Amino acid sequence: MTEHPVTDPIQRFLADLERARATEPFDATAAALATADMEGSPSVRFVLVKVVDARGFVFFTNEHSRKGRELRGN
Repeated sequence: MTEHPVTDPIQRFLADLERARATEPFDATAAALATADMEGSPSVRFVLVKVVDARGFVFFTNEHSRKGRELRGN
């Protein structure tokens, strides 16, 4: 029997998250978030993914921070 790969990105993430929770010594919900400013200069930082559902990913940030401004603007 051949195992079928998970093609839905949310379901794939949730399966990977469960595997990571079993082995990650720190926080398996940590994720790199990349944004770009209005000129296209990239920036990457880590956030904690708090909720994942069919609508996407939820993380919390200060909307007035650089990250918040870049997400709003681009």
